Amino acid sequence: MKIRLSLLFLLVVLARLTAENFEEIAFPDVEGKNLLGSTVAFPEAFSSCQYHLVIVAFQQRQQEEVDTWLPSLIQLEKRNENFKVLELPTIEKMNRLMRWVIYRGMRSGIEETSARGRTITLHIDKKPFKEALRIESEESVRLYLVSSEGVVLWQFRGPYSEKAFQMIEQKIAVR
Repeated sequence: MKIRLSLLFLLVVLARLTAENFEEIAFPDVEGKNLLGSTVAFPEAFSSCQYHLVIVAFQQRQQEEVDTWLPSLIQLEKRNENFKVLELPTIEKMNRLMRWVIYRGMRSGIEETSARGRTITLHIDKKPFKEALRIESEESVRLYLVSSEGVVLWQFRGPYSEKAFQMIEQKIAVR
């Protein structure tokens, strides 16, 4: 009996230490422009909906990875009014002319109004952004399920995974 109580006590202590040491990730303060021309500020933009799935891409070639996710995520968005998808192409700060050229190029490649609205280009100092979101490499897309308060509830790296998609579905259904 003594051993069971000691073991139980140890488990309670470990659980508390784990809970106390858990560091919540908050989506950083950044601002971008969607392909409809509107300025969007984060994390304030998350207040419009209970959950946002944010896809962060750093390189043009990563659009292929983003596109592996979009069909399933858009269907989930259609089924759940409390869930929205955002694409955040993330580019280092540059002069206005270069930003305009990139913005126009992206806009010309996307004709659908809803896609233009969900695509928000960030021209930022990437270092603090990546540090805030614990991004160590720009080699793959990042997905973040974010609450209306701007708290990251779940994250994933890479192309579509059925298991990861099911986790998203579970997270938004449970809360």
